[in-house]
Amino acid sequence: MSKEKEIMIVQDGCGHCEDAIEKLQPFIKNGQVEAVNAFSPRGQAYCDKYDVDATPTILSGKGDDLKKCLLSEDGKKIFCEDGSEKVL
Repeated sequence: MSKEKEIMIVQDGCGHCEDAIEKLQPFIKNGQVEAVNAFSPRGQAYCDKYDVDATPTILSGKGDDLKKCLLSEDGKKIFCEDGSEKVL
């Protein structure tokens, strides 16, 4: 059984990405959130598979069943395209 994960798609030179990384630093350090560059091979695969067209975007879920989400301004919650919310 795979555990739930959050993958944040980011890119260099993106001010909003830098802000998100700063807000989520404790979660990145403890392994709850992983930042992946959109232009890396892995990042490009995520972007293609999940139709990611803006950064930062968070992919949240289990295994390959991920949904696109956005980070709240305070960095404490994510809002997903299916209407669900999650507190980090």
